[in-house]
Amino acid sequence: MSLSQDAKSLYEAMLEQPSHVFSQAELEDILDDENKPKLVEYLRELMQKQQVKLLQEGDGTLFYRAIAEQEAMLIRGMSADEAMVYSYVQASGREGIWTKTIRIRSGLHQHVVNRCLKSLETKRITKSIKSVKFPTRKIVMLYHLQPSIEVTGGPWFSDTELDVEFVNLMLNVVWKYVCKQTFGSVDSNTVQASQIPGQERYSSLESIHKFIEEANLSTVELSDSDIYALLDVLINDNKVERTLSGEYRATWQSILEDQGRLPNLVPLLNSPL
Repeated sequence: MSLSQDAKSLYEAMLEQPSHVFSQAELEDILDDENKPKLVEYLRELMQKQQVKLLQEGDGTLFYRAIAEQEAMLIRGMSADEAMVYSYVQASGREGIWTKTIRIRSGLHQHVVNRCLKSLETKRITKSIKSVKFPTRKIVMLYHLQPSIEVTGGPWFSDTELDVEFVNLMLNVVWKYVCKQTFGSVDSNTVQASQIPGQERYSSLESIHKFIEEANLSTVELSDSDIYALLDVLINDNKVERTLSGEYRATWQSILEDQGRLPNLVPLLNSPL
């Protein structure tokens, strides 16, 4: 059974705002006065075709969201249980959802949830991911989405484990860059011979980030907030100071402490900047 022309027109109007959740009043505003009384009939048509999804707030208020035709076709190919499980996974976005939460919210037995998820994963509709916050839980999300930083832990984690070696490498890289900008060298004898009071050059967050990007020192993309986090660690370790202008300079204490013990991790720093 095909859609009526009026139901189709309503659906097309809703698709113009694909992520919008419509109240009944908003949908009535879309219709002509003579068709307003038929809204429930049109919505029933669209929901039967899986082209509109019904949502309910905690107070019982109903809302409606248009489902794109490609997604509607996908849902029509699912069993009722699979469609229900899919709806909870979809609603979780990039955070993903614990399989136990799906069971509780759907009221389905765990073996039914597991069977549905296995089918959806086989079809590459959903996937299992690991969570830094909850490493023992099975978290699932839509196949085409990338997990949020809250789930993965960001660039400092690998398979939910803190990558200590990578963190230490980047800390040393940042320190040596700031040190050379501040004193012109990472050698205490060279610094002592050439240092002119008041002639230090300070490093901005942007310049540090740019250096790391241009030198291809990381296999993962680092954001400004990631570099800022490294600088905070160096500040807490008294290796770097933040100036009143918001720039960064290396401490003389850090040169003395690391002299002779800091590995030459970044040969690029020995070339002119």
